[in-house]
Order: sequence, then C-alpha cells, then structure tokens
Amino acid sequence: TWRGYPSTSMRRGDFKLIEFHEDNTVALYNLKDDPGEQKNLAGTMPELAEKLHAQLNKWQKDTKAPIPTELNPEYDLAAKASKQKKTEET
Repeated sequence: TWRGYPSTSMRRGDFKLIEFHEDNTVALYNLKDDPGEQKNLAGTMPELAEKLHAQLNKWQKDTKAPIPTELNPEYDLAAKASKQKKTEET
C-alpha cells in the first residue's frame, strides 16, 4: 500500500520545498545533492525554507489554488513524525 500526503510543492533552482497540509509542516531538499529527497534541510536552512514557503503561499493565494481543508481520519501523524526525524538525522 502506498499513501501520499496532501501537499503542494515548488522548485527554485536546485531546491524543492514541500508544504504538507495535514500537519502544516514544510520540507526542503537540495535536489542536486539529494535527488532521492532523503535529507530535509528545512531545519538547517530556515531562512531559505521561509522564503520559498512565502513564495508558495503567494502563488496559492494569487491562483486561488485549492487546498485540502479537512483532515484525513486515517492519517497517522506519529508515523510521519518518526519518518521525518529519521531523514533529518541522516
């Protein structure tokens, strides 16, 4: 079974930012150095993450992009947090 997370993403240069709508978190990856998106850089590069997130939010507002507003009752926040912690440690 595969499960995706409701999210929006953008790319600027080598960087990709993902905004996860269910828990309001972001992930930042350097696709040149980490094409498999294994190391979330949002914690170590907060200024870039915030800048890209602001650009993404502006785009969402300008385009009236639909964003999920109801939580998925089958979503397991603890499992995602555990997985995210593992990628930040590598």
